[in-house]
Amino acid sequence: MIRRTVRDVSALARCALLFVIVFSSTGFLAVVSAEEPVGSIWRWTESDKSLEIIAFEKLLRLDTAECTLGLADREATFPLEDVWRISVNAPEQKERTARARQRGYVQLNNGDIWVTRNFQLEGESLIVGIGDDSAAIQIPIDHVRTISWGRPISLGSEIRFQELAATDENSPNSDVLLLKNGDRLLGELQNISAERVVFAVDGTELTIPREQLRELQMNPALVSPPSYVTPCAIIQIRDGTQFTASSVVVEGQQVLASLNNEVTVKFPLAQLRSIDFFSEKTRPLLWEPPTAATHENYFGTSEPLRSGASVDGNPLLVDGKTYPLGIGVRSQSSVTFTVPPNAQTLWLLVGLADEVNGKGSLDVKISGMSADEAERALVQKTLLDSTAPSKRLGPIDVRGMTSVTFHADFGMRADLFDSVNWCIPTLRCNASE
Repeated sequence: MIRRTVRDVSALARCALLFVIVFSSTGFLAVVSAEEPVGSIWRWTESDKSLEIIAFEKLLRLDTAECTLGLADREATFPLEDVWRISVNAPEQKERTARARQRGYVQLNNGDIWVTRNFQLEGESLIVGIGDDSAAIQIPIDHVRTISWGRPISLGSEIRFQELAATDENSPNSDVLLLKNGDRLLGELQNISAERVVFAVDGTELTIPREQLRELQMNPALVSPPSYVTPCAIIQIRDGTQFTASSVVVEGQQVLASLNNEVTVKFPLAQLRSIDFFSEKTRPLLWEPPTAATHENYFGTSEPLRSGASVDGNPLLVDGKTYPLGIGVRSQSSVTFTVPPNAQTLWLLVGLADEVNGKGSLDVKISGMSADEAERALVQKTLLDSTAPSKRLGPIDVRGMTSVTFHADFGMRADLFDSVNWCIPTLRCNASE
């Protein structure tokens, strides 16, 4: 029997590495490789008045103060506090289908995703093998949102604004186990091993072989709310793994990422997809859930919102790039977020989801609400279609705003193919307040 209680404990602080590869003491990010894949860096310039995107050929050095890149004709050094995102353009590596099918996906409450071929339950912790399974991380079970055998039914998490009502097909007080034959079981997880799951239904324990399992959705009432710390970096790997690290070190052709400033995950540099940096001055808007939302299709039917994925539960892909944070919606929709008092500017990328292949057409805009409840247009109506499928927005002045709302509305063809991703909405804040 697994005993779980709701605990507001940081996933970063409670994750532990069972096999420690290396300990880092060189600062937030140190890079010493001279043969890295080419890529691009996003950085703020002119006191946050503009965003500069620079292509580089070599990532030469990053430490706690600055970043040095090898450009086509010179080397350039930038303050690290102004760096938002680094992405690399290494070619995708494909695996044989049979090997890919053996993958499991563990999604956590803070949006992290661990892609693995080996996991098992020990006490109240899930042991997840990483890389070639020579190492493993230990994750408290109350930090786990879903476990999937094969590709998840949906990535990200559904955002709810009211308690889920109990029905014959769904219970807010149960774990949900989905089988490959379509069966849906409500009950309580008892154990997970490499070969099977033990699941209790109405007091009877069922032992189900791995080959019959599709997905385990943990009881949302027992999943601890996410907690975040800064500085941190969100790292994406090409196998679909996405995790939050307190520090990162790149040595030669290896990346060493610390989960909690004490233990480290190791993977080849060629597997790196992106690193997004956050600090007191650079804060994801999505670290606080939306306070209000409407989301309807063309026929007026309400649809759920998804955080961390497109509206159809796929990765947040825009213009061929995958982003770790964001919300996927259809028109017609509006999503409202609280703005902290020290926020200065808002930056984000909004675009048609790549899964619609540029076929959508819709208008987007952003409004803000001030402390005196006066609404202000922050971004005027902008059309997204095949000729302009995405738009980088910023700087958006949010000083004096208590909330911002993202709006998407029907374009020229109703809501046909109108799947839009609001990606990495990020606040630049006054860290002194």
